[in-house]
Amino acid sequence: HKFDPIPTKDYYAMAGIFRSTDAHYGTINGQGNRQPSRLLTIVGSDKNRAQKIRNHEFKLEQENAKLLLMQEENRELRALKKKANANQKARMRRLNRDIKAARANIKNLEEQSPAANFAMGVKDGRVADTRVLVRGEIRNQGPIVKRGFLQVLDHVKAYPIGSRASGRMQLASWLTQPDNPLTARVMVNRVWHHLFGAGIVRTVDNFGATGERPSHPELLDHLAMKFVENNWSVKSIIREIVLSRSYQLSSEMVEANLKNDPNNRLLWRMNHKRLSAESLRDAMLATSGRLNPQPAAGSEITKIGDVIAARAMRQLSQGQRNTNRRSVYLPIMRNSLPEMMRIFDAAEPSLIVGKRNETTVPTQALYLMNSPFVSGQAVAMAQRIMNRTEQPAEGIRLAYELAFARAATDDEVSKAQNFLSEVSEEKDTPGQWAIFCQALLASAEFRYIN
Repeated sequence: HKFDPIPTKDYYAMAGIFRSTDAHYGTINGQGNRQPSRLLTIVGSDKNRAQKIRNHEFKLEQENAKLLLMQEENRELRALKKKANANQKARMRRLNRDIKAARANIKNLEEQSPAANFAMGVKDGRVADTRVLVRGEIRNQGPIVKRGFLQVLDHVKAYPIGSRASGRMQLASWLTQPDNPLTARVMVNRVWHHLFGAGIVRTVDNFGATGERPSHPELLDHLAMKFVENNWSVKSIIREIVLSRSYQLSSEMVEANLKNDPNNRLLWRMNHKRLSAESLRDAMLATSGRLNPQPAAGSEITKIGDVIAARAMRQLSQGQRNTNRRSVYLPIMRNSLPEMMRIFDAAEPSLIVGKRNETTVPTQALYLMNSPFVSGQAVAMAQRIMNRTEQPAEGIRLAYELAFARAATDDEVSKAQNFLSEVSEEKDTPGQWAIFCQALLASAEFRYIN
């Protein structure tokens, strides 16, 4: 590494672990993709069912192999054209019939396939150590480096990697050793970042020489120790943090503190935080009363099966639009991020994103004003208010409680009543209340945690 104490050999030692691993991510061979792979079949604990699935897959592979051989022979015979003799022409006719029958047989086998669940995953592949590529040149190969771990952390117990093992299990054991100085600290720092809007180490992806120093190193050590002591429980470390005084502070400004610590590195107040794309969507569904907190039965990807992703795109997009479940349960494909997620800076699925960028752009305001999703939640929220209140002032106060979790001031109630009367001459119409509710959902106060 250019700045950190990680030599080239360490890189190739760890690269060997992943080169000895087969990744199954469900793609086909084609232009721009030279590494096709199938999804892994999840067979569960039913051994008889698992054996049936394996037998069926073996039979299907045999039929496909026969078909490929016949197609290759047929291509060679067809290349002869007019030079083919009578026997060769007869053979071509038989091959055409056999190829047609084989395709029908394969189609029939695929339709009769035992029900199986699919998932992306990895398993041990062909085990091999890696050669150093001098200056990164593929043709300039240096010595072979055995699979292993970072030497700078040589005080952490390293498990020997057998000659037939990829090293993934040993890597996982090495990472989760209680005395590993990185894993627990990196994890609790990310939890802190999500809760406070900024990590104890602000460069959440970089604990190296070019990263920022921790603002409270002793606190980071303490939280890492508690995390390991509680069996690496994320729930326990979240509880530890949210029950602290620092987390429960308001975001109110104090002039003296602002002057001495404008970036709030000493945590004298809570940071102003904007709702993430997922939280914003969930908040709208909760405010409208439509949020379904239960996960769906099974996975949308599993239901679709091991097929070309493009065929599943329309079905997944439709499911993303129609579901009222929490955003964490939305099926996400790398090239099919839901519109709201994309506009409000959700993490790009094809990248590793430790810290999201926050943008404020016109498309966000346009989405809040014109999106069928937002207007639909506003209509549902309006109906919810009309069902629970009789007087406009009561409805306005309830709307503020639902949207902002606070009581409306007398001035806000007065202005809202004037707004409702200006929207329509008729009183207490659903459309009138829907416009008011959409204005609340599109407001800055709804999108920010103060």
